[in-house]
Amino acid sequence: MATERMTIRDLRLLGNAPDLTFNTFSVDQNWDLGAAFLWVKNFATMNNRLDTLFVLCHGLYQWEENAQIQASIAVGGFGLQICKQNLTLGNVDVVGNLIRGLVDNIVLFACGSASTQSNNPAQRNQSFCKKLANKTGAVVYGADRMQVYTPGLDIKKPMNFAEWEGTVYRFDPNGVDVEVAEKNVAKTTT
Repeated sequence: MATERMTIRDLRLLGNAPDLTFNTFSVDQNWDLGAAFLWVKNFATMNNRLDTLFVLCHGLYQWEENAQIQASIAVGGFGLQICKQNLTLGNVDVVGNLIRGLVDNIVLFACGSASTQSNNPAQRNQSFCKKLANKTGAVVYGADRMQVYTPGLDIKKPMNFAEWEGTVYRFDPNGVDVEVAEKNVAKTTT
């Protein structure tokens, strides 16, 4: 059973990474997605696999018309703002091809990664999280709403995500998704 954990975080998410793991790998808009996840692959391979990969970054939102309130709203579920390409439905294979079978759990500390608000058929039903789980072979955890956190700009006070906003979902690699009752997902993966 894998016990090693790792954090990958995009520096556009302000603050110091919380002490979730011994190994925190920071990327920004200049990093190639494949190169960053090759690093994850190499660390996982060196440790025989990872129990959990924590991903700290912004979630991708788009504007859509909402007929109920007759206004445009920002909806999530379009991927993650990580590296220069972002991680989206269109390029999730890049990550899947590199880390498939090497990571047991992926926890997405990102706004709206499991959103169900989109009217776009390609984005509906938490397509991003489902595809990420399927392509990586990992169980993926994500929330359906914007997340509030304290940035912790002092090295002695790292980011604090506290309890999740909205509903947290668990997506297993074969397409089953369930609501997670426990609001502290980091604890559910131990």
